[in-house]
Amino acid sequence: MLTVQRQEIATQEDLNQKLRAVEREVVQAINTSKDKADPCINDHGAEHGKRVAQHMETVEDVLEDISLAGSYLDRPLTPEEKFILKVAAHTHDIGRAFGADENHPQVSAEYIRNNTGLPLTDAQRRVIALLTLLHADGVTRRMFGTDDLAELARRGMISKREAYLASILRVADALDLGKKRIRHNTRGDSQDDTLKLINNLPPRERMQKLSHLNGHRGIYGAYFSNRNGRLTLEITLDKSELPSHGRDVANRIRDLLRDNAASIVDKQYTVRFSGLELQAVQQWYDENQDTLYEELEGMDVKIGGA
Repeated sequence: MLTVQRQEIATQEDLNQKLRAVEREVVQAINTSKDKADPCINDHGAEHGKRVAQHMETVEDVLEDISLAGSYLDRPLTPEEKFILKVAAHTHDIGRAFGADENHPQVSAEYIRNNTGLPLTDAQRRVIALLTLLHADGVTRRMFGTDDLAELARRGMISKREAYLASILRVADALDLGKKRIRHNTRGDSQDDTLKLINNLPPRERMQKLSHLNGHRGIYGAYFSNRNGRLTLEITLDKSELPSHGRDVANRIRDLLRDNAASIVDKQYTVRFSGLELQAVQQWYDENQDTLYEELEGMDVKIGGA
């Protein structure tokens, strides 16, 4: 038994070392190419990857706590699968730093397949490249005709394991929708510098980019939790931004809910909105129910509370 325990520890240490090597390689690649990135969109760089990796840990733990891992996979995730997910967190958007936009998942997947500096086996490369493609709803629809990961698994177009792993990546990526996402862009320019660039865009594009940025500005953060055995999406709002950017905030949350709905996560979870002043949060919710109606229909929605 002692020998087995030592083997398991050594294996985990080896995975940790490989993950650190991946992080260094990704940071170097982004720093080398980041000037090609669109300066008018939010962060898709190394810090975004780190936050997605952190969200993954929470999502993995909560899905195991509520027994979704057991019911869907018949087992918890293995250390290697968690390693694969962490690598995907750091690499899934690297195509953005290389100047790709709508096709950035394909560019990121090619980076994973072809970069010999990443300490991955061929089997790991194949899975991570697939997860990178599946994290983007548009690419998934073009590949398979639908972006619903659970549906793809039911049809046998991807495995249940692939659907589960891709769901965690997609959800963890979507959870990075708060203020931290707009502190700087992928190039490292400050929020003020990004705003100056956006304000010089043609009117329609300027409005679209400002709406996206302002939506992030009104959200402190979002995460999944286990409240008494019930999966709960906790979203904390900034009351100071809600009066002027309430609809933009609702649009960002709608995107999050849509990403969740296209994963293997049970559609009937609790959504809890909170903030420093619950009256302001309630007013925002009342004014923007129409934007969120379809995504929240049938769900248990709460404002604040324990």
